[in-house]
Amino acid sequence: MAKSTQPDSKQKAPAGLAGSSSPGGSPGSHRDPDELIRRADGERGLKAAEILLEAALAFRRRPDTVSAMHSLERALAELAELIESPPAAKLGAEIEYQLGMLCEEELGRFEDALVHYQSAFKLRPDNLDPLRRGRIVYQSLGDMDMVARLIELHLANLNASETKSGITLALELGQLKLKLHDPAGAVEALRAALRMHNDVAANEEIPEALLGTLADAYVSPDYQPGMSEKDQARRHASEIYLSLAKRHLDPNLLASLGVETSGQIATSGPPPAIAGGELRESDKKAIAYLRKSLDADARNVTAAGLLETLFSRLPAAQRSAELIKLYRSGSRVSRRGPKLLKIYEESGGTVDYGAVIDACRTGLDAVNSVDEWTETRDTLKEMLSKSGDLLGLA
Repeated sequence: MAKSTQPDSKQKAPAGLAGSSSPGGSPGSHRDPDELIRRADGERGLKAAEILLEAALAFRRRPDTVSAMHSLERALAELAELIESPPAAKLGAEIEYQLGMLCEEELGRFEDALVHYQSAFKLRPDNLDPLRRGRIVYQSLGDMDMVARLIELHLANLNASETKSGITLALELGQLKLKLHDPAGAVEALRAALRMHNDVAANEEIPEALLGTLADAYVSPDYQPGMSEKDQARRHASEIYLSLAKRHLDPNLLASLGVETSGQIATSGPPPAIAGGELRESDKKAIAYLRKSLDADARNVTAAGLLETLFSRLPAAQRSAELIKLYRSGSRVSRRGPKLLKIYEESGGTVDYGAVIDACRTGLDAVNSVDEWTETRDTLKEMLSKSGDLLGLA
C-alpha cells in the first residue's frame, strides 16, 4: 500500500481532546499554533499536553513538520508522570498515534512510526487505528508476516459493533496466510469469518471470495491435516466450488437437470445459452469452478454432469476437444466410454482405443441403469477386440 507523502490538510481533532475545555474555539480548529505554544508554557501536565497536541495539529496544517514534532514530544513529556491514569493514557495514545503518522507520512521514518503505533495501541487497546496504520507500513515494507500478525491482533480486539468489518478482515488474513504458504492458518481465519457471517448476516449470501479462498486452502499442497482429514477437506472443497459454479449458471438449466441450489429457488438469472454459440461470462466462470471441483474430487458426479452439459453447448470443434478431455480424465460421467467412442467416430479421426478402453473400465462404476452398464461393457469388449486385431494378438 503506497504511503502518503503529503501533509494531512484535513486532520481530525484527536479523540483525546473531546472533553477539552480550551477557550477560544473547539479543539483542532484553525488556531494560531504559536499562540497555543505560549499558552502551553503557562500550564503543566494534562492541560499542557492537550494544548500542545492542538498546536501540533495546527503546525501540520501550516505545514511545519519540525515544530509539530517538537510539540508532540513536549506533550508526551508532560504526561510522563501521569501516564498510568486513564485520561493521560487516552491522551498519550493519541499523541503517540499522531507521532506515528508524522514519522510515516512526512519524514519517511517507518521504523519510528511503527514504534509509536505500538505504543499508542498499548496505551489504548480499544482504539484499533494504530494497528491499521501499522499494517499499511509493514505492507509497504513487504513484511507480510507482520501484516498477518497485526491483522490477528486486530481480530482479537474486535468489539461487537465491528463484526461485519471483522468478516472482511478475517478474509484478508485468510488470503494472506494462503499466499504465505500457511493454508492451515488460512482455514482457521476463514472459518472464523464464516462464524462471524453466520452471527450477523445469516440471511445473506456468503461472499464468493470467502468460500473460494476456503476451498483453495483445502486443496493447497501445503495443507496436511492427515490423510483422512485431507481427503475430507478435498471433498468439501469440491462441493464449495460446485456451489459457486451454481451461482453463475442459468437456474432454469439447473432445474431441468434436477440439480439442487442449496434450498433456494432462483426467480431470475442469466438467459439460457444457445447451443453451439459463444459462452457467456457467467458460463465461463461456472466452468472454471467446475474444473476446480473435479480437480479437488474427480468423484463429484454433479460437477462432471454440469461440465458435460456446458461443453455440449460449445461450437462443434471446441465441443469435441473439451468432451474428449472430460471423458478421458476419469471424471464420473455416465456412459463416458461409449460417448468417447462416438466422438472419435463422428470426427472422422483415428480412434484412441486405449483411451476408450480406460474410459469404459473406469466408467462401469458410474452407470445409472442396467442398459448403460450393458452398453459400456459391450463397448469395452469391442475395443479390446479391435485393439487386439491392431496388435496382431486376435
